[in-house]
Amino acid sequence: MALPTPPLNERLASRAGGDRFGTWFDRWWRPVWGLLLAAIAIGAAGKAAERLLWHDELFTLYGASFTSSELWQALASGYDLQPPLGYLLTGLSVSAFGDGLVAARLPSLAGFLLGSLALALFVRREAGTVAGTIALLVPSVTAAYDYAYEARPYGVVFGAAGLVILAWQRSVPGRWRTPATVAVALALAAAVSLHYYAALLVLPLAAAEATRSTSTGRWQPGVWVAIAAGLSPLLAYLPLMSAASAYGDRFWTQASLAQLPYTYRYFLLPVVLPFACFLLAYAVGSLVRGGASAPGDPRRPAASLVLSIALLLLPFAGVAAGFVVGGYRHRYVIEMVLGLGSVIAIALAPSALASRVLMAVLSVWLVGRGFAHAAPLLAPPPELLARHPMLRFALAEPEIPIVVINDALYTQLNHYGTPDLTRRLMIVMPPADPVVGRFQNSSERAMRALARWRSVSLAEYDELRARSTPYYIYGDKHWLLVQIRHDGARAEMLGEGYGHTLLRVTPRAEAEVR
Repeated sequence: MALPTPPLNERLASRAGGDRFGTWFDRWWRPVWGLLLAAIAIGAAGKAAERLLWHDELFTLYGASFTSSELWQALASGYDLQPPLGYLLTGLSVSAFGDGLVAARLPSLAGFLLGSLALALFVRREAGTVAGTIALLVPSVTAAYDYAYEARPYGVVFGAAGLVILAWQRSVPGRWRTPATVAVALALAAAVSLHYYAALLVLPLAAAEATRSTSTGRWQPGVWVAIAAGLSPLLAYLPLMSAASAYGDRFWTQASLAQLPYTYRYFLLPVVLPFACFLLAYAVGSLVRGGASAPGDPRRPAASLVLSIALLLLPFAGVAAGFVVGGYRHRYVIEMVLGLGSVIAIALAPSALASRVLMAVLSVWLVGRGFAHAAPLLAPPPELLARHPMLRFALAEPEIPIVVINDALYTQLNHYGTPDLTRRLMIVMPPADPVVGRFQNSSERAMRALARWRSVSLAEYDELRARSTPYYIYGDKHWLLVQIRHDGARAEMLGEGYGHTLLRVTPRAEAEVR
């Protein structure tokens, strides 16, 4: 009878022998990980403190202020496209810490750190402490880091997904099988309660569990029940999903095959520079050691690698789902970064030199970046008009309305503007048959939904065309400028700054008199 193959981390430890660093690190990994997570958190908090909340984040913030019944009613009417849990978590954070730039984004930061830690623990069990440390750091050098400081659900989805894979790993016969199996269901339910596309996690989970059952010859029905139970909240969300599906055919970013390479390029492009530093350091280290390295071990934890690779391939499933429901964006499959971190760490684990060099490079990189990004935490909050200096010209004529061209710009100006600015702001809905282009249908729907719950100065284009007195237009190039010129109005450009243009519009009747 063949003896069972020990886990990769145990085989590596036995080969390490008298490795002093390995012995030291296996003893002190907890405080080291704590310091690394603190550096990541400080950097992300600094990034959060340096920029104002933008359009989608403001929808989250406003939704967080609703009562539970109001939130359900708003989401069922098409207010936003997410399940309710993200708004509830933001509401708890805002209630505890206020609605500041960092506090509103705190759930995302906590979720990102939790996902990174869960991934590290997952990999450490399979491939050792150094590999776990690499897995802890890899997500922060990808574009997934951007969602650690954005008040949308993606950072929290990342955390929930990390808990899912960690719980699945521990759901094997033993002391922790029952609580781990229950945790699979709870974490997956949390993920789909944050974003509907998180349901795609069942695909890598199913592939990994099937592989584990085949390799061990042991069927675990409890895990399959847990996976199915994790999807059960979707039944309650059917009315909300129906409202969200109304955006599908006119969603601002449609699913396409081009989205597939874009997703990988978006998440992986930030990795290029730190990994180039790693390759250089590894080459130097190899020369110093005369090319010696620990011999490779061809055996790998099969089920965990299947899970990791399936996560890395999740964008394929995301784009396919997008073809069905209509909309897709790269951030909907942020969980793919968990697969990336796991695959890199486990693949390098047999080479002590490569693993330690990469760990050192990423640690220095992220600690340095954390200090570099921390400065805004000590600075005053960003000023709205510093990014929109052209509005100072408009404020000099206090009675003239300011028509903001796009919805994202309008919501930010309306939220952060002074009273003398916000009372003059308005956003215009397009005519039924615009001359060229149009305000995106999904954006129009969102603004109309927002107007039912917040104070929004929303006007139809026919009302604007009927005006007999001047007004300003502020923003970038858009359907509105073409439309008003087609209808005989005269637009005079007053200035441009940070990509936004201010124009003073003379309506058709007044322009003809002149």
